[in-house]
Parts: sequence; C-alpha cells; structure tokens
Amino acid sequence: MKAIVYSAPRHFQVGQLQAPTPGPGEVVVRPTLSGMCGTDLHIHDGGFFARFPLTPGHEITGEVVALGDDVSDLNVGQRVVVDNASPCGHCGHCGRGEPLFCENFTSLGVNAPGGFAELVLTPAAKVFDAGDLEPEVRARR
Repeated sequence: MKAIVYSAPRHFQVGQLQAPTPGPGEVVVRPTLSGMCGTDLHIHDGGFFARFPLTPGHEITGEVVALGDDVSDLNVGQRVVVDNASPCGHCGHCGRGEPLFCENFTSLGVNAPGGFAELVLTPAAKVFDAGDLEPEVRARR
C-alpha cells in the first residue's frame, strides 16, 4: 500500500508498505480524510515523541475494511472516526488514572503508523461510528 513515510525529521516520501492485517480486537480502516494540525508541525521537526520511520496522520476518518476475529460491534463498510490515543492501561500512571502520562502510550501518526496511508490498523475500541457525517465534518476538532 502507498503511504507517506518519514525516515527522519523533515525527510519524507511516498513509499510502499505492507498492508496491515487485523488481529484480535483490531480493525483496518481505509482513511477517507486525515486532518493536519499544529501537532503535525512538531512531528515534522521530530518532536512530540515521534518515532521514526513514521507514517503520520493522527486525525483519521474513514471506512472499516477488515475486522479482527472477535470484533462484533463494527461492520465492514461502516463510516467511522478513529481516536488515535491508546494508553496501555497497566503501567503505574494508568493505574492512578493518569492515562496521558502512560509509560507505553501509543498514538497513531506519532509513534505508530497513522492515517496518511491507504490503510491504517487500530484497536477496535478506538473506532467510533460516524453515521452520515461528511468526512470534512468528521475530521474537524
């Protein structure tokens, strides 16, 4: 699949990556629109805990194209929005109710592959029905 790939801060190109396959509790989404914000400027410069190589795009809306075996509350073809942030739920900070300080925090488009790709893999629990909202509305904050 095609994706924007940063090899290092300020160095990116359109590249080819292997298409993701969902495992248990995961969903593959085909982005229809991925927004950009000020955080992307920090990521471009290597900030905001970016991990390279990286496919950016942390504000994602799209359509479900594949479901993991145990995902039953979403459907292929469903229009969705994706919450990019996933705290681990197990570290000391998560245990104290401080998920934004999670020691193993994963954020699509920051330290995990994001939505500037033909497909993106995400936990099903972070995917929400978008109903009949147009992509431009779904991607706004």
